[in-house]
This record gives sequence, C-alpha cells and structure tokens, in this order.
Amino acid sequence: MSAALKPALVPGIHTTVRDLRAALEPHIGIAEWKSTIPILSHVLVTVGDGGAILTSNDLEQSATTVTAASADGGVATFCFPLKRMVDLVRQLPPDAEISLHPDAEEVLILCGNMTAAFDTIEATDFPDFKMEGLTHHFRLPASALSGLIEPAMHTISTEETRYYLNGIFLHVVATETGPMLRAVATDGHRLPRTETEAPAGTEGMPGVIVPRQTLGRLRRLLKRFRGDVEISLSDLRIAFRLGSSVLNSKLIDGTYPDYAKAIPAANPLTMHVDCASLVAAIGRIAAISRVNNTPVRFNVMKDAIDLSGVVPNIGRVCETVADGLVSYGGPEMTIGFNGRYLREMLQQMRTGVEISMLDPAAPTIFRDPGKPSEMFVLMPVRVS
Repeated sequence: MSAALKPALVPGIHTTVRDLRAALEPHIGIAEWKSTIPILSHVLVTVGDGGAILTSNDLEQSATTVTAASADGGVATFCFPLKRMVDLVRQLPPDAEISLHPDAEEVLILCGNMTAAFDTIEATDFPDFKMEGLTHHFRLPASALSGLIEPAMHTISTEETRYYLNGIFLHVVATETGPMLRAVATDGHRLPRTETEAPAGTEGMPGVIVPRQTLGRLRRLLKRFRGDVEISLSDLRIAFRLGSSVLNSKLIDGTYPDYAKAIPAANPLTMHVDCASLVAAIGRIAAISRVNNTPVRFNVMKDAIDLSGVVPNIGRVCETVADGLVSYGGPEMTIGFNGRYLREMLQQMRTGVEISMLDPAAPTIFRDPGKPSEMFVLMPVRVS
C-alpha cells in the first residue's frame, strides 16, 4: 500500500503546522486524554468565516481558538483526539502545509509525504458549555490583567477542605483614590494583594473566585497576547476573550474569608533593602538545602541584616547585607521566614524591598516601593 492510507475523497480544511500548533496549545489540559468521558478528550472543529474554530470542554472550563485556514465546500463539523494530534504536529515541520479531512469514522491528516488517520467520535455528542446570564462586561489591558494575577499564583491554596481558597478572589473595592479592581489569594501562610483602577463595566460587580486551573491557562494565553482582554462574568461563570481565543470557566461557589483581618493595621518598624542583594543572599542560603522551604533567619540591626540558614546534617550559610544596601533604624530583632515563600515573593519585586515589622511572631508586610498597587503579607516561622 502506498504512503496514503486512503485518498482524501471528502472535503477538508487546509492550514499550516505552525498555525495549527498555536491553535491547539490553549486546549492542552482541558481536553484530557485520560478523561472517563471519551468525547471530552477530543476537540470540536467547525468552519467559520475566520477559519477553523476549535473548541474543548471538560464541563468545568471551555476554550475556543481560531486558526487561519481555508476550507473546501461542504466540510462537516468533526472531532479529533487532542493529545494524538498535538503529539503528531510537534513532529512536523512548522512551515509545512497540513490538511484535515473528516468522514464518519476517522479524520485523515495529510502533510507532505505523510498520511495519518485518527478515529473520531460523532460531533453531535460534544457537550455545550453554557455561558448565558453574564451580567458584567469590561476590558483590561493584558499587561494589567497579568499584573493582577501573577503575584498571587504561587499562593493559591491546594487544600481541598478549604476549597474556597483554591483560586484568586477578584472584586472591586472603594479606596481614597476611587474604585479599584483587586485580586487576593492566600494559603494561610502568605497573602498577596494587587489592584488596578477599576475599568468601566465593573460597577456592582460581584466578588468572584476564579479557579487555579483557569488562571494557569489564562497565564499561558497572556504571554502571547498584546491588547485588551474582554472579561464577562456573573456570580457563576467568567469568560476571557483574547483576540480570537476565548477561555470560559465556572467559578468557585463559596464565600471568600475576610482577608483584611490578616493584614496588620500598623507595623511601625520599617526597613528598606536592595532587592537584588537580598535575592542573591537568600539564593545562596537555599543552595545548601535539598528542600525549598529552609527557614531563613533575619538578624536585623541598624542598617544591616545578618542572614543565615541551617540545614541539619548538611551545613549552614551566613551572609551580611549592609554597606548602604539596608536602611533601618529600629531595635534589633531576630525573625525567620520560609525560604521558598521569600524567593517566590521577591521574584515579583524590582526596584527594592520595603519590610514593615512589628515583632518576630506578627505578620510582616513586604512591598516594592516602585509598585504601590502591590502588597505581600508573610507569616514568620520560628527559628532557633
């Protein structure tokens, strides 16, 4: 038999491998190949005016992307298994032409001298992800949306018993400078709070908890998108439109706790530290440990910090940050923090670090003076 499994007698869609790869990427993780419902491991393909429209759905989230494609007349709506298609196109030259030809039993894929065929499932079995009743609609620049969610991603709880912490709490608050759109997340040990000016359309918006999995996929889309993101939501669902790509999701049904109680009203002891020097010193302390959460001990004194970390049966590292890199005039204090939490937080800072303390047991506030819209609360840990 020749390389072709069978001639392409049915109409198909034609695009490039590069464009098909880009359109498939947002669906990874939604169309799960291990799904106990076979149709949910597939992507639905329909032909629209702008090209081929790809849709995935895991009953909790749905994604839609469009790839530039030409279509033969009479192309039927069809499904293909996402994982197999992704694995295949990753092995093909990105600039090559590729065409997909569906019939009732399989999808034939042609690319150069390669011919492949995947079994398919009836497209009418594909579930509809209903998004009716969205009550609020607004736009945010992609950079502003990324700035809202990025600092909080590491702090989203994975604790199933407190499921309402398994996402970012997005809500509007009144401030002295006007209404702000605020994002908060916490795992009980740390709490970032970020905000941006509330855009038109957020008036009366309900506070919503956006799930961690949805935010992870949104992050990947934001890395490749420049422009305004259209956001539509109700108290049950949320939709993000980034150009021709749409990410829909159910929201977490729960009440977010009163996070304001975890933020100190007044921490009078303030220290300023050069960010790069602090990050480098903490990195050297972490280098001796096989685990990421080695406690870092801060011995705070006038215009200096002695940093140290001890790992039993391995060793210790001590380093002083001073010489104009620290500004502090309060009483001497010893306080400790989880090393991994420190590093993840400091990665969000650029211009410097402002640390506001009360005592070794009280929550400590970290800020970047160059980012007044961001604040991080970190609980200390005991150090000997």
